[in-house]
Amino acid sequence: MGPQQDHDAGSKSNDNNNSTPLYVRYPVLSVWEFVLNPNQTQVQGTVYCVNVPSQTIWLLPVGVATATDTPHLNDTTELRLIHVKAIAQSKLLQPAPTSPESSKRLQLPTEPVSLKALQDRERRALRQAEESFLHMNDKVSPEGQEVFDRLVKACGQVAWKQNIIVVLNSIQVVPPYLPENVQLWGSNNKKTSSAAAATTGTQQEGLERVQKIVASVDRSAFH
Repeated sequence: MGPQQDHDAGSKSNDNNNSTPLYVRYPVLSVWEFVLNPNQTQVQGTVYCVNVPSQTIWLLPVGVATATDTPHLNDTTELRLIHVKAIAQSKLLQPAPTSPESSKRLQLPTEPVSLKALQDRERRALRQAEESFLHMNDKVSPEGQEVFDRLVKACGQVAWKQNIIVVLNSIQVVPPYLPENVQLWGSNNKKTSSAAAATTGTQQEGLERVQKIVASVDRSAFH
């Protein structure tokens, strides 16, 4: 048998001054309609649990669970937290079931755990951590690192060659990492303009794309 309830179904009351323990007043799986202060907001739902020290009620919204139906719970189910002092009126719509099996309806479904999936996730995380470490260059300016990070997101295949950024094994960005410092990979390290270094239409398109990415970096934070 479940705990004795203070209300009959359909009855209304104000329980703010009720000394009955909260778990007795609002048993798990009982269905209620509350009118809440200060705006007289009306809510309905099934009691999922109560917290006696904080005097709060966790309420499942209508349609998720009832006292007789299995609730459709998952890891995105929303619960409403109600402080008992906010309850202006309460109406018991349906008493809690008394069968010992009833509480099992509120248990979240447990999906089988795949060891292989966990191992794959761990390997991916380690690989990403290693790649992130390789992307860091403590010998360049913060501005240069920011340019590198932006190019990684946009182009993927980006690497450091000492203090030079190499993009797609064909384009380089040399210090101070401005748009005019974008050159074909393998050209001398003079500040050659991209237009002078370009030899084909495809190379020119690649240079212009990298220039746009480099120009998109907000440099105000570095000066």
